[in-house]
Amino acid sequence: MAAMLDMAFQLLAFFILTFRPSPIESQISLRMPDKAATASAGQSSDAPVSESAGLTLTVSVHATPAGEIAGVEVGPQTFGAGQAPTETINALRATLRETLTNAEFEGIALQVSDDLNYERMMQVLDICSHQTLPTGEPMTKISIERLPGG
Repeated sequence: MAAMLDMAFQLLAFFILTFRPSPIESQISLRMPDKAATASAGQSSDAPVSESAGLTLTVSVHATPAGEIAGVEVGPQTFGAGQAPTETINALRATLRETLTNAEFEGIALQVSDDLNYERMMQVLDICSHQTLPTGEPMTKISIERLPGG
């Protein structure tokens, strides 16, 4: 019995001393599906929108080669060029709040650049999901797709 306990402690010591946890991943490479992939799944993005679906606000997020936000387009408005990412995020929050309270949008179409950092994309998605409609209901219709042209 003593030999068995000795072997168990030796194995335990071996595994504790040789364990090397993997480093925390700071960015996940995210590839957005092509239009062909969504069309084959029966969700064509070129399909006409019915009148009951309401208007959709298009939010385009451009990225720098480093993965930071280079600029944001909310409908016809463009902002964020040359600003720090936190300033751009705050400007996006204010612009969405103002735009959604003054118009009858029922959804947001989020177009994201391929190079955008996953953390920044999640911040933009979080801002979009915390918006409310003019009726006071939370924003639930959010679609994410690849920015045309990359």
